Amino acid sequence: MRKLFYLGLTMALFMMVALISPAQAAGKIQNQIDVGYFSCWQHADGVTWQNIPGFGVKKPGDTVTFSYTVTYDGPASDQVTGVKDVSFYQGDAGIYGTTFRQGWQPYNIYDELYGDFIVTRMEEPQFVYKGNKQVNITITVELKTKQMHGDPPNWGKQIKEAWQSKLTDGRKFFTPVLIEWELEGNTLPDFFVTKQPLSNWPGKYAGTYSGRAKSKIIIPARVGNSGEAYGNTDFAASWWGNGWEMDKLVYYKNNIGLNPGQIVDVPFEVTVPRQGEENRLVVVTNLNYIVPELNYNNNSW
Repeated sequence: MRKLFYLGLTMALFMMVALISPAQAAGKIQNQIDVGYFSCWQHADGVTWQNIPGFGVKKPGDTVTFSYTVTYDGPASDQVTGVKDVSFYQGDAGIYGTTFRQGWQPYNIYDELYGDFIVTRMEEPQFVYKGNKQVNITITVELKTKQMHGDPPNWGKQIKEAWQSKLTDGRKFFTPVLIEWELEGNTLPDFFVTKQPLSNWPGKYAGTYSGRAKSKIIIPARVGNSGEAYGNTDFAASWWGNGWEMDKLVYYKNNIGLNPGQIVDVPFEVTVPRQGEENRLVVVTNLNYIVPELNYNNNSW
């Protein structure tokens, strides 16, 4: 999750640091959020719900039990030894930030795609680790969602295609689970950004900067590693909305090698914008989430 700070005649610095569990800090557990789903269809008569092989007739509001297999798809596949737990993921943004899913699907996109159509209740998932980085999961859910307008047939996400008959209807119910994979060894680094002096406490404001318009000032940024393994990362700064192509960056530094517990200075120079110009600057380490690490939620201001 990339945070930002404002840079102008008066510059306010915004920072947020994710809190992680002791197990994650020790590098033994890595979280994965998997989004499964169950779909049911109403026939063209507008009345009859489809008989799904193995499940019978299922419609919105019914209870259904089904099993499926999930394969670990994170950056430490050679270190997976088992699964500690599988639970119903109910949308906690802090937990989301500790998963490697954050690297390819930011939380706001996840919430936009699935939030209104996640089942409202799931019994405790049953799971069996099958080896080879795979876990078999069995869940029981009610086909009810946060977005429920009118009668039960209107629950869930509508998936009817334009070419289908007028009375045909299809509904999809998302069933996200949090998988806690057990890893061996001191697995991965955990990169974070802060400033000089050290200021990595949770909170909205981490400091202010001031300067005349068009003058040049130094931002005393720092990059650290709170994991238990050596890692090589990078650091980048970009004006909000400019994107992360190399030719659009305000500053970029590569090959920052960090031992566990090490913090290094990465000061960079910026030009204070004029009144009315974009004054929000985003900084991030591990640009594009290329390097495997424990927690992606503390990678930026």
